[in-house]
Amino acid sequence: RHVHPLIWIFLKPALKGVAWLTGRSARKWYRGLPAEKRPIFFQHLNRHKYKYFTIIGAIGSTFGYHYYSHVQISPITGRKRYMLMTEEQLKLMSDLQNEELAKTYAGRMMPENSKQTQLVAKVTKKIISANADLPNVRSTKWSVRVLDSDEKNAFVLPSGDIYATRGMLEIITNEDQLAIVLSHEISHTLLSHSGEKLSYLQLVDFFGT
Repeated sequence: RHVHPLIWIFLKPALKGVAWLTGRSARKWYRGLPAEKRPIFFQHLNRHKYKYFTIIGAIGSTFGYHYYSHVQISPITGRKRYMLMTEEQLKLMSDLQNEELAKTYAGRMMPENSKQTQLVAKVTKKIISANADLPNVRSTKWSVRVLDSDEKNAFVLPSGDIYATRGMLEIITNEDQLAIVLSHEISHTLLSHSGEKLSYLQLVDFFGT
C-alpha cells in the first residue's frame, strides 16, 4: 500500500542528513577538521555509536518501507519499478502542460479538418485499434493536435494527448513512418514512463545535499 507523500515532508530532512553523513560533504568536512580534533570526533562517535546506529537504522527502515511499498509491476512488460507519482498527479501535470502548450502555440494549432491533423488522427486510430487488447489502451482518452511549427517533434502526454509538429510531418514520407513515431511515443504513455522518471528524480532530490 502506498505511503502518503506528505510523509516525505518530514522524512526528507532526515534523509538528507544520512546523505550528508555518507557523501562528499562529510569527506570535505573531515579533511578540513584540524588533526588534534579528529580523535575527539571519533571518541564522540564511539560514545554515541548506538544512538547513531539506531537513528540511521530507523531512517533506513522507513525509507525501505516507503520504497518497496511504491514498487509496482509495469503493465505489458511486467518489470518492477519505483512509482511515487499517482494517476491524479500525472493528470494534473498533463493539464498544466496542455494549458502551457495552448498559450505557447495560440493561433498556431492546425485545425481538425487540416490534412496534417487528419493524417495523425487516422494513423493514431489504426494504432489504438490494433492494440486494443493492451492495458490502458481503451480506458485512455486519446486526442490529436498538430502544432504549426518547423520543429521536428512528436510526443504524448500521460493523459493521452498526442502532439505532432508540422515540421515533423513534412519529413514523413508515408503512414508507416508516422506509425513508428507515434507508436513509440504512445508506448511511453501506456508504460507511464513520465511518472517513473519523475518518481526517480524526486527520489534523487530527497538524497540531494
